[in-house]
Amino acid sequence: MSVLAKFVPGPGRGPIYCEYRYVRERNEGEDDLEGRLAEPKSSLPLGTRICLLLATGFGTGLSPIAPGTVGSLLGPPLVWGVQYFLPIWAYWPVAGLVLVGGTIVCEIAARHLRLDDPPAVVIDEIAAFFIVYALVPVTPATAVIGFALFRLFDISKVWPVSLMEDFHGGVGIMLDDLVAGFYAGLVLTGIFVATGTVGPITDDRTSTLPHRSAVATLQFEDYEFGGEDQKHAREDY
Repeated sequence: MSVLAKFVPGPGRGPIYCEYRYVRERNEGEDDLEGRLAEPKSSLPLGTRICLLLATGFGTGLSPIAPGTVGSLLGPPLVWGVQYFLPIWAYWPVAGLVLVGGTIVCEIAARHLRLDDPPAVVIDEIAAFFIVYALVPVTPATAVIGFALFRLFDISKVWPVSLMEDFHGGVGIMLDDLVAGFYAGLVLTGIFVATGTVGPITDDRTSTLPHRSAVATLQFEDYEFGGEDQKHAREDY
């Protein structure tokens, strides 16, 4: 089953109205159901419209080509913003809010679209990046490598990612991406630990708050403590 969804602004129809066309594949003992066109959803409750907007990653999931990959592009910048602008203790509360909220949004969107796992719903891919970067700061290098690793595991559905498809509803939509994110994060963290860094160490990395103490520790090791060197090390921290 596939879905073509469009968010189209229109006068007198609220900020957004949705028009969906459902095309259902022929199942055994079932007639083809093609061209099933829903009425414009101008009367949708505001809460449902907000859920659909979030579920599609603000419309990125409506891309006609590789919607999951296009929607995933929002993941690294979102996590970077949380790491950079919020204190270290806020990372997991925000991640938990995104994961739980994303599961609810996926459930609402799946019911509304009448699909088990709508391709336009990409908030699960976006939320998974909180797992990918749980132990690694988002830098230009880790953003590219983490993104590539996540898409590799998500698309290939290696075990046990494939087992998560047995779950249904919002939980099922979210779980396979979280497991793929765990695999990607595991490999990325291994690279990060083995090499000391993924990309050059710069002062910008110290501003990634969840990892500030770890980076500062690495910088301390570069100094021979005593006299002016110790003073400068403390100032750098």
